[in-house]
Amino acid sequence: MKRDHPSDFVRAHEAGIEGEHAMVLRLERQHFFDGATSWNVPLYLLVKVNSIAYIASGSTSEANRLTDQWERDEGTAVSRRDFTGHDFTAWVYDLFRPDEPYTARGMHPSGVGLRRYIRESDLTDAERAYLHRQGRLAMLNLLDPNLVSVSGGRFNAAAAHVLTPFGYTIDLNSFIHPKLFVALHDYVNHERSFPGAEAALEDRIRVALWRQPAHQLFRDRGGRLGGLVSARVHLQKFFAEVEAKSAGWVEGNVHLDRSITLRIGRAIRVSDAARGRS
Repeated sequence: MKRDHPSDFVRAHEAGIEGEHAMVLRLERQHFFDGATSWNVPLYLLVKVNSIAYIASGSTSEANRLTDQWERDEGTAVSRRDFTGHDFTAWVYDLFRPDEPYTARGMHPSGVGLRRYIRESDLTDAERAYLHRQGRLAMLNLLDPNLVSVSGGRFNAAAAHVLTPFGYTIDLNSFIHPKLFVALHDYVNHERSFPGAEAALEDRIRVALWRQPAHQLFRDRGGRLGGLVSARVHLQKFFAEVEAKSAGWVEGNVHLDRSITLRIGRAIRVSDAARGRS
């Protein structure tokens, strides 16, 4: 298996919970700024608690038992195999070993195909300790007033922990009425921390500036400046948005290289649709 870039490969393991966290944050913003009436607290709790438990489980021997079971059930049928097995044993393994050939994992126990999955027992003490620490840090996501239906007021703030292709980020997300969202980022790899900040006015203008590991790698000591800018215009129920970013990681954005994205669509409020049927 060819790795186009080690960071792309590492990100594939954490992309699921990254997307779930981005979804929860978007729902919280809609509730705070737009007065959305849907009650999403159970969803917030389910996503956050499930992510904490999943990350933490990677540093336990339970990951070995599950991996053995998966490989027995799959047998020689390559089509039945998952891409990565336990996401976070694989995430920390590739984070620490970006240049290791994929073939070094050896043969599948059935004798057919490569052994894709990483067990807890495959991790070094340092890798296991690092993953265990991420499970503890993920509990920062519970420092969120939205989990207890706190609403109203002019200001709200929540902490966040998100895994990245180079390590993780610790964020402080601030919601400021009438329409201002501000986030402060502390991007952390094995060597050091890198700062970042962003601000968004409604869903119309967003600006971000950061310094991140130069090559998006765990052991990068040097940093690289980067940024993002996006603008959205509305015309009746239609919108158009253009977003440009330099190389770097942005939560919910699939591109680690620089990119320009154009989105065109139609926005429909559920309340408007309901009135149209009445």
